[in-house]
Amino acid sequence: MPIPSFAVVVCFLAWTLCLPAGEPLVFDDDALGEMFSKKLGTIAQNGDSLDIQSAVAELDATAGKRIPLPRCDGPGPITDIASLYTQCVPAVVAIGSVYKCEKCSDWHQEGFATGWIVSEEGLVMTNAHVFEGDEKEVLGVITHDGRVFPIKEVLAADKSGDAAVFRIATEGASLPCLKFADSAAPGEEVTVISHPSGRLFSLTSGKISRFHRQHTEEGESTTWMSVTADFAVGSSGGPVLNAQGEVVGMVSSTLTAYSEESADTSPASDVQMVFKDCVPLAVLRGLFEP
Repeated sequence: MPIPSFAVVVCFLAWTLCLPAGEPLVFDDDALGEMFSKKLGTIAQNGDSLDIQSAVAELDATAGKRIPLPRCDGPGPITDIASLYTQCVPAVVAIGSVYKCEKCSDWHQEGFATGWIVSEEGLVMTNAHVFEGDEKEVLGVITHDGRVFPIKEVLAADKSGDAAVFRIATEGASLPCLKFADSAAPGEEVTVISHPSGRLFSLTSGKISRFHRQHTEEGESTTWMSVTADFAVGSSGGPVLNAQGEVVGMVSSTLTAYSEESADTSPASDVQMVFKDCVPLAVLRGLFEP
């Protein structure tokens, strides 16, 4: 008699989280996605998590608001890039949504963006643009060990800076969190943990390449931090970490540079480089009271 697929998911996660010491974490993206859909679907059925329409309204309502910054001791001792990964992954989440189609009664999942936990009580940071999508989609997060939490409310947002803080319902659980660095500078080694193209909990490394200011036609300006660490669709909201596992920025967007003879529709051979822009530390801290 075949084992039901959901049981397979549970068995896989139990195996993943009970690996012998020294063995790497192994993620089954399909299994985690299936678990997320099932658990968040149940939450959505009961109306216990925020939908995109409500999240967008709360982004507007909380724009410019500052909230108290809870204490976070950050990860444990970090000696190298391998220990940084194992210590920081538990504080990184995948943010996704589920919806119902007109053809069946199942809840379907769209894909994942990235976020990271700011406090043990369940405050999470991500990009403001992560909340774009179909208004009826219901939002939630999943941790590396398969726990799914509903999103309850957006607490603060900076839409031009592409940053937002929201609260998840932890049901009393104390969650691992990441803390802010004191500073960041060009040349500093950084690491990104995110979910590029659905490859959950991927690590990439690079350096901070520069800080720059962009201006709008309305005369407003926003400061960004560029890095050389790779990221892609699904990485939005991922933490950019220094060597101590402290947050120095957050993934936001990419911009591709083509050769002068090429248009944006040119083949990949005409791509010269990809700029990777991140929300800088000052904007992230700006959502919290001094």
